[in-house]
Amino acid sequence: MEQARLIIDQARDGASNMAIDEAILAAVGRTQAPSTLRFYRWSAPTISLGHFQKHAQIARLPQPFNSLPLVRRITGGGAILHHVELTYSLILPADHHLVKNRAPGTLYQAVHQALVGVLASLGLPAQLRQGPAAPSRQRGPFFCFQRANPSDVMVNAKKIAGSAQRRTLKSLLQHGSLMLDNPFGQPGVATLADFQLVNPPDADALAAAWAKQLASTLQLEFLYTGLNDIEMALLDSLRLKYASDLWTKRR
Repeated sequence: MEQARLIIDQARDGASNMAIDEAILAAVGRTQAPSTLRFYRWSAPTISLGHFQKHAQIARLPQPFNSLPLVRRITGGGAILHHVELTYSLILPADHHLVKNRAPGTLYQAVHQALVGVLASLGLPAQLRQGPAAPSRQRGPFFCFQRANPSDVMVNAKKIAGSAQRRTLKSLLQHGSLMLDNPFGQPGVATLADFQLVNPPDADALAAAWAKQLASTLQLEFLYTGLNDIEMALLDSLRLKYASDLWTKRR
């Protein structure tokens, strides 16, 4: 099995989370870092815009959504309200067997099917949505969890997890969110809190269980470690990028 890196990170602000994902994507693409699975959380409620979404749409949202911190992703799809959730990012080289000459849905299904297994172990009837693919991942309702894609993870006909991708010539980033609770009351969202589990796992326990499932699916052996010096050197400029209006309001 290929050795890969597993990072279970602390909660951070939106610009830092997006900067770390892009730093890893760049390093993996240059063979300066191994394939990486990272789990993380958010230090404040934050909306992440999909790469192609219009910034002007924020002003049309009701309170409190239109006043939350905002960051723009490099991945497509709809906006996500990150709050009480577990976010993952998976960065693989372009020649990985689930990336090379494969449709984007291949990796979505692999990662989401692993999550279905984790949720099943908690007694939750999770499954992939199935059905036809959406005409475009760049169009549809503003929020990702109100959009429908065949690889979405569903519980009781509601979406509990979804993902988005960014491919370069040398590497691929896929990241997504598993909803743990829904304090802002987004419609159509399933969360772990809905099921009032007797012994609900915390975010770190969920991350470890999901990583164990993914190790088998992806044929990877995960080693716990942190960012390397090359990635750390990229972070300051990338944080500035994601914190800037030039990037956030570019569309």
